[in-house]
Amino acid sequence: MYHHMWHILYFDNFFSSTRLALDLLSQRTLCCSTVRTNRIGFPTELRNVRLRDNQSEFRQFGKLVATSWQDKRTVNTLSTSAQPQTTTARRRQGEVTIPESVVQYNKFMGGVDLSDQLATYYPLGGKHYKYWKSIFWAILNRAICNAWILFKIANTPSPRQRYRQYQFRLDLSTQLVGGFSGRKRPGPTPAVRTPLCPASISAENFPGHECVRLDTKRGWKTCVLCITEKKRTPSGRGIQTSSMCSKCKVALCKVSCFAKYHALQLQK
Repeated sequence: MYHHMWHILYFDNFFSSTRLALDLLSQRTLCCSTVRTNRIGFPTELRNVRLRDNQSEFRQFGKLVATSWQDKRTVNTLSTSAQPQTTTARRRQGEVTIPESVVQYNKFMGGVDLSDQLATYYPLGGKHYKYWKSIFWAILNRAICNAWILFKIANTPSPRQRYRQYQFRLDLSTQLVGGFSGRKRPGPTPAVRTPLCPASISAENFPGHECVRLDTKRGWKTCVLCITEKKRTPSGRGIQTSSMCSKCKVALCKVSCFAKYHALQLQK
């Protein structure tokens, strides 16, 4: 869709190669990029060339131009959109000569480099052994960074022109969290359970009646009240208990049957 329209692509040295530049040119698409000197097709005489400050060296093959320029370090570029010539630019140290390909790259690739720089200020996720987690956090971090840029564009001019990315991320996290809390929320108020025995059942009504553990070798017996009420387990057996009344000497379930049994005895 975008081929054969003489568009110009700008990319860094991770993708660039002479073969890619020539393939794009065959589809009427120009390019300008930095390049690694160990890439196949890059001129051998530019790989280890020694240059003075602001000195440039060019090699050309048709419309493809390879450039080496000495700045603070050596900058190597491949371009099908720039001529093998230099231009003058003003810097703090004075006027310097810069190759045309470097000027184009800095002008149009600067936005990508700036975006990378802004995204590295507040990285997300840390290191992961699974690659897809790193991709997820990288996309999320870039989306937050782009959202901050769009927010500033949409609200300019405004009193918040100094709205920094750090403050934007804090406000965003506050809005995303909302009223959520990681602490366990209190559950519903438990319903008041009706006592299984009347309030008159107490130690005064049945002195000496205590729920104790069965004193048998087996340690389990069938509950007397459960037998009376014909309560059984899903397998059809009687309900076993390890508790008994110390005075009545009958096996009773500690949770409910003990109080209910004595309540029934009180009513007789």
